[in-house]
Order: sequence, then structure tokens, then C-alpha cells
Amino acid sequence: MDFPLGSLGLQIKAHWKEHRPKMYAELQREGKLEESVHAAQELTGETMYRLTVEEHLPHDQAWELVREEWAFLPSEEDRPYLPFDPATLSSCHRLDSTPIPRRRTMRKTIAVVAGLLIMAGWTVAAQEKAQTDKGEPKAKSGHETMAKGGEGSSAAKIARAMSAAPPSISKNATIMEMTADGQMKQLRAGTNGWLCMTEADGTPMCLDKEWQSWADGWINKKDPQVKNIGLAYMLKGDKGASNTDPYATKSTPDNQWVVSGPHVMVIVPDPAQLDALPTDPQNGGPWVMWKGTKYAHIMMPTASMPKQPAAKGSAAKPAEKK
Repeated sequence: MDFPLGSLGLQIKAHWKEHRPKMYAELQREGKLEESVHAAQELTGETMYRLTVEEHLPHDQAWELVREEWAFLPSEEDRPYLPFDPATLSSCHRLDSTPIPRRRTMRKTIAVVAGLLIMAGWTVAAQEKAQTDKGEPKAKSGHETMAKGGEGSSAAKIARAMSAAPPSISKNATIMEMTADGQMKQLRAGTNGWLCMTEADGTPMCLDKEWQSWADGWINKKDPQVKNIGLAYMLKGDKGASNTDPYATKSTPDNQWVVSGPHVMVIVPDPAQLDALPTDPQNGGPWVMWKGTKYAHIMMPTASMPKQPAAKGSAAKPAEKK
């Protein structure tokens, strides 16, 4: 049986090796290391999903409750004995009442969301710094300006683009801007595969390679080629986008215009992984934008959602996957 490890599982494994080397070695000798790490990953992800998405507990509170339960265990010096045996830890007992096909989809979703929740915690410090910046142009619509250009000095644009993501990512990213004719202009070469860019109005975002491929599909109105989980940062937020129409450029009475604050965006290769997530931006956790379209992606707020503009007339329901 395979025990696939996501980013959270790999972190758990590294943590155990460093902080509980005796336990790590024993599990390795018994051939149960991968299974135990996988179980810790699944239990942590499932619990974080339940606490934050279903019960709407703030991320930091949920994480404090969960992080040392199975995953980031205390060191062997601080706590030689655990209240459970890692060798018999099971990731199945909390999900056994769920039918098998649905259980597999649920676990995939949980793994994705768990990664989002951990990642959101990493971005908090960067976001708090970003919120203290003064004198920067206010962002307009994050989605409506991808085919337009802007003005300003290259140094200012580079700094603005870098503000979209944590410094550990943006410091070595390629920096680009949209020109007046809709073309991409490179302002600085990068080395880590990430692209940070400013839109026409100064709205910054940073995209990994998967999101760069997705953006190419969105701009050219073709199928996005998503082969792996992709991450994008917009720690400056935006001024709004339709929750139902990928190409809307302004609010209408029926396109559910949503103004997003600081957030991380995630794309996945299997759209079924998004089925368990809500489409309501005000649910208090991750939500799916453009669900039911080929451009569907997860929005992961890293701060409270801003107050939304007053609704104009009736609003349509988000597009659902058929």
C-alpha cells in the first residue's frame, strides 16, 4: 500500500527525524515510518479542515490545538513518552464511516486544504509587514487588468511586485510588468522559477510555474495546463472580481463581485479535489472561485475578508461543477 506524502507530510517526517530520532529510527526499523507519517499528515489535515472550514475556528487557534497532537511532536528530551503509539497510528478511523469513493476524494481535499492552512500561517508575518507599507497605489481589480499596462519607475514596480509574496520567494523571482499594449516586459531576471508582476494599476501577484501556465490559458482563453498543485500570492489583495464569470471586468447585479483582501491562490490538477470546498467567500475559510469552469481555483484568505460593496439587485449562484 502506498502512503503518499504531501508538503505537510514531508515536514512532519523531517521534524520527527530531528526532534524524535529514537522514535524515527524505530519506526524505520519496523518498516512503519512512511505509514505513520502519512497517518499523522491525514489526521492533522482532517482536523484542521474540520476546525477551520466546518467550525470556522480562526486558523491560529486551530493550529495551536492541532500542531503538536500528531505532527510536530515535542522533542524526546521534553517528552520521552507519547500518549499514543506512532507505529499503530491510523489515518482511517476518523473516516471509516464514509463510503470508500467519497473517502478518497475527501482525503485528497483534506491534503490540499491542510497545505493551504499551513501555508497561510507562513504568510502572516509577511502580510503584517506588507500592511505597514505606506504611499503605494491602491489596487484596482486584480483580474480585470491583466491585459493592460501601467506607469512608474522600474524600481518602484519591482518593489511593488515583490510585496505580493513572502521575501523568501520574491527576492529571487523574475519581475515583470504589463505594458500599455498588453505585453509582458521583464524588469529583472530571477532564479527560483517564480514570477512576480505588477498589473496596470500596480496590483502585485507572484505565481509559481503552474500558475504561470494557468495564466497563459486564462489570458488566451484556452484550457489551462495544470499538472501539479500550483501556488500564487496576492498579499496586497485586490479590488474585486466576479465569483461566477472569469472575464468580468466590473460589478453587475448578477455576477457576485467579490473584493478580496490578502490571499493565497491554489490550483489543482484534479477539479474533483475542489468539490468539498464552499464557494461562499464569507464562510471564514478557503473557498472556490469560478467553480464549474476550467479556471476554478481555491482562494485562501490570510486575513479577514474586507467589507463587501452593497449588492446591486439579485445575485446569481456560483457556477457549480457539472
